[in-house]
Amino acid sequence: MIASTVLAVDGGNSKTDVALIDVRGSVLAAVRGKGSSPHMLGLDGALQLVDGLIDLARDDAGIPGNQRQVAELGAWFMAGADLAAEERALHRAIDTLGRARHNAVANDTFAILRAGAEEGWGVAVVVGAGINCVGRSPDGRKARFASLGRITGDWGGGSDIGLAALGAAVRSEDGRVGTTRLRRDVADHFERRRATDVAIAVHQHLIHKDRLRELAPIVVTAAAAGDRAAIDILDQQADEVALFAC
Repeated sequence: MIASTVLAVDGGNSKTDVALIDVRGSVLAAVRGKGSSPHMLGLDGALQLVDGLIDLARDDAGIPGNQRQVAELGAWFMAGADLAAEERALHRAIDTLGRARHNAVANDTFAILRAGAEEGWGVAVVVGAGINCVGRSPDGRKARFASLGRITGDWGGGSDIGLAALGAAVRSEDGRVGTTRLRRDVADHFERRRATDVAIAVHQHLIHKDRLRELAPIVVTAAAAGDRAAIDILDQQADEVALFAC
């Protein structure tokens, strides 16, 4: 069974998907867990989380529990593998886990490129917790960005959209800008009386700043309803996606 099985790992900032698939494409098992970016958890912490999910997938697929290796090939697409040195370190650590006989390791943006371009070349932009972009030419050449967040000039993804939503809501409350439904929506989501109370709770570490990602769907809903502040946030996101792709 193992000789005809592929282990697929999509390790993102906010969630991790692990699947076991046979060579015909049939899904033998699929499980989901928390984010596993090495930037967030450290290399050991990230792989420990993924390792636990692989155990769950192994059990669901009916592979004996005493069997460490679960597949012939492991395809690992991990957020946080942004630099060549990080990718090499991740590859070495994954090989040490012994979950597959052979492993292929790349940034998670390459999974999107592979899923969307059957020919194997093109441009892929991911807008998840953060934002990233990769390109591959027909002759195999690659184009990549450092994509380390604000320090490399990046803007976008759930974290930045959520922060922008909170900022727009507070600015509307204190009169710096006009009205926006985000004032109410942001406060209601976090069960606070005002958006300003949400900002204070984040400042006082009563609400973890990573939870601001939860506001991204709220911005989309508000924009669809014609809210100008929400539309401006998504316009900025669209501009950043286009800049990366171009």
